[in-house]
Amino acid sequence: MNNLVLPSIHSNGTSPDELYRDYRAAMEACLAAVKALERVEFNSRDYYPIGPDAFTRARVDRAVMFGGLRSAADYCLAHAMQAQKSMKNGGDL
Repeated sequence: MNNLVLPSIHSNGTSPDELYRDYRAAMEACLAAVKALERVEFNSRDYYPIGPDAFTRARVDRAVMFGGLRSAADYCLAHAMQAQKSMKNGGDL
């Protein structure tokens, strides 16, 4: 996530406190979704009737989905850190 466009936090925009709080909550929700989905039973027996490669395809789908959730969490973290940095610098960034 090196090329994210992070907000320019200033007195005419959303407060850094609000941005931090909301992005932090969103990040925590993404991570909670990862944990909840990790608890879902994922078993090859549920896929073999579909065909010989169904479980392999399902594992790829699952990995992509988990990657998306983790990317969303990273996105939120970067924005929360930007807001936190602004809070430490007195508001503008």
